[in-house]
Amino acid sequence: MERVRPHFHKEDRISEIDIIPDGQTVAVVPNWQAPEGTEVTYLASGIFRRYKMVDGTWRQVGSSFAHGVFTKNMADASAGQNIAHGLGVIPKFVEMTAFYLGGSTLFSCVGTYDGSTTKTIYTYPAPDGASSTTDILRLIPVSSNIQAATITVDATNLILAWTKTSSPTGNAYIHWKAYA
Repeated sequence: MERVRPHFHKEDRISEIDIIPDGQTVAVVPNWQAPEGTEVTYLASGIFRRYKMVDGTWRQVGSSFAHGVFTKNMADASAGQNIAHGLGVIPKFVEMTAFYLGGSTLFSCVGTYDGSTTKTIYTYPAPDGASSTTDILRLIPVSSNIQAATITVDATNLILAWTKTSSPTGNAYIHWKAYA
């Protein structure tokens, strides 16, 4: 098998080698023939997928993963928000981590969703903590100022339903991860 020269991929800013066995990186879903058992890692737009040549066909192995960040304006009215995850399938697991500076205090929240169950821990108000089995994100800088979000998922989006209580202000910074 002839090696393709290493080159620089502009979109993902990674150095890559196209088809070298045992875990090298490619930026397109494989569509070429390779020796049985060859494995490659696909990386594009923040999505990682692992492929293996089995019986002359590329098959995805393991799980796919996507992640991203967004900012939530705490003053926004109650509303829905779609976050495109790019997996092409319904995620089996989602995790979100949020940070919000209220005055001089940093508030945080970590929530997970497995397709049916939500579990979240959050500061309320700092340094005390609390938990939720309803909201994947619950941001409470003061007991009466709240932005909270429930989650549903589909093959395209993480779908947040935000509920605002009273008058929170500022921005929350949120990192999300979705696993297929």
